Parts: sequence; structure tokens; C-alpha cells
Amino acid sequence: MENFYLSYITIGVTDLGTLKQFYCSLFGIEPFKETEHYFFMKTGNINLAFCSWDYLQNKQLPISKGDGKALLSLNVLNEASVDKLYAALIQLNARIVQPPIYLSNKCYNLYFTDGENNAWEIIYNPGFAF
Repeated sequence: MENFYLSYITIGVTDLGTLKQFYCSLFGIEPFKETEHYFFMKTGNINLAFCSWDYLQNKQLPISKGDGKALLSLNVLNEASVDKLYAALIQLNARIVQPPIYLSNKCYNLYFTDGENNAWEIIYNPGFAF
């Protein structure tokens, strides 16, 4: 079997424009591809695809709006990166589930949800490199 890798994660959204503005402001990057139905953002080796629920439902996929069963994790380079993103989240009025804290395994992380309740962890984990 050939080597393979996860290339992108699709997140279904109701308000594509609002979420695009939120993530562009948070990450400081612009989509590398977009249409009226979706946009893609490059985040390291895995891309994020934000896609309108209407478009996804037309594809007859076995997913439902509002399932919210996934947690997306962003592993950053250091504690300062966690703090920088935390400050950006505060400016964007994101819902902070847990502010940055140090964990017993020397990790430093926070949890938040975006305007459509997609859950995220931002973590610095010195023992877990990609």
C-alpha cells in the first residue's frame, strides 16, 4: 500500500462569511481556495475545509447539522503561541471554554468554540512533535 495522509478536515457551517472572517482574523491567513459554497485554509500538513451545510446536505452525506462530535486540535510551537492565539480569541469574542493552563504533563492548552459551536483545543505539547 502506498503512503497516505489526511489531507483535510471538512467543517460544516451555517454562516460561511462570518466563520471565514473569524478564522482569517484568528490565524492571520487567507483561504487558498474558495467558492460560494466552501473555503480551504492551510494549517500545516492538514487543510481545513469550511463548507456550507446546504452544500453538504445536497451530497446526501450521513452527517447532521449540529452533531458537534469532533474536537479539532492545533499543536503550536510554544507557550507564547498559545497566549497569542488566546489574545486573538478574546478580541474576536470567541467562547473560551477553558483559558490557558499548564497540565501535569508539561503541556499548555486552552479550549474554545467558534460562533457555530465547533470545539477546538490549542495546545503546546513539548513531548508530541509532528
